[in-house]
Formats: sequence, structure tokens, C-alpha cells
Amino acid sequence: MSVKKWLVASAVAGAVSGAVIWLNDETRRAKVSKVMKDSYQKVSDKVSTSESKSDEQLGNPIPISEDSKMVGEGALYSVQRYNEEQQLNHK
Repeated sequence: MSVKKWLVASAVAGAVSGAVIWLNDETRRAKVSKVMKDSYQKVSDKVSTSESKSDEQLGNPIPISEDSKMVGEGALYSVQRYNEEQQLNHK
């Protein structure tokens, strides 16, 4: 078991020292920094542009109905009835 830990520690130490030596050059460091910033920007743009539905649209596709008002008030009967109807229609 100690040999396995020693190999992992050696591999990590080698990777870290290689990264330090490789990033010692200013131009490489700038390139890596730019790639990291661009990647972060792409990910944050995808997360922020995701569409979120309002409370009125959840549970019932008809936003202005008595069922939607009941769901907004906390009633679950309308949601259960809607789900049962949908399951019957899909069979």
C-alpha cells in the first residue's frame, strides 16, 4: 500500500514541477490565463442565459386558469389531476 502512495505522490510532484517549469515563461503564462478566462466566460454565459419558467407556467401549461391559481396557493390536487390526465393520454 505504501508503494502505491509513493507512486501517486511522485506523479503529483512531477506534474506540479513540470507545470511550474512550463509556466515559468511569461508568454505561456499569458496564454494559459487567456484560455482560462475565455473558458470561464463561455461557461458563465451558458449558465446565465438558461431560460427559467415563472411560477405560473409550472404545473399547468395554461398560465391563466383556476388550476394555476390553486397551485400558486399551495393546492396539489390540480397538479395530481393534471399528471393523471397526461399519463392516461400518453398510454
